[in-house]
Amino acid sequence: MTGGRSILIEGNRFGLVYHGAAQLYLNGDIRGLTIRNNVFLGTDPAFPDFAGVAAITLGHHRTDEPAVPVRARIVNNTILTGTPRANGWASSVYLTPSYLNVPLELRPIVANNVIGLAAMPERLCALASVSSRNIVRDGVACSDADAVLDPMLSESGVPLDGSPVIDQADPAWSTGRDLRGRVRDDLPDIGAFEF
Repeated sequence: MTGGRSILIEGNRFGLVYHGAAQLYLNGDIRGLTIRNNVFLGTDPAFPDFAGVAAITLGHHRTDEPAVPVRARIVNNTILTGTPRANGWASSVYLTPSYLNVPLELRPIVANNVIGLAAMPERLCALASVSSRNIVRDGVACSDADAVLDPMLSESGVPLDGSPVIDQADPAWSTGRDLRGRVRDDLPDIGAFEF
């Protein structure tokens, strides 16, 4: 997608893609983008030798491109896609260098997500306006409010009993309902599912 206003991407289950920058790739003149309560699966038993490399990419890979998605919110997603690329890039979520030209307050908010792979902080942490209460399975945390640990999820991304995602979301960025439509309580969970 390369343009639009007040775009909401919610309640989806993204599967494998064979080509492209990510399962969800948005760039261009987008104002007001919310990506919430989605599950991004990077593997499929039907294709055991294939793994998805990236779930979400925002912006152009060229720093001279003036139009990128602004005021984007990536919240309460379960992002299990994330395999290092042949070129060395390794992240489930990419914010491209085009964000270097965007004021901090207009850059994406990344909160309450399970992130499968975040091994390139320069392509995520350094370009987000806020990073809060994300659990990273492999890689680095972007802030003191994020953590690197096993999220303890089923293969479909549902929290298991004792999962560290339970009751740990930042209420300021949490969604009112989860992917299944269940109301989130006063102590919301990280990811697309409320336990």
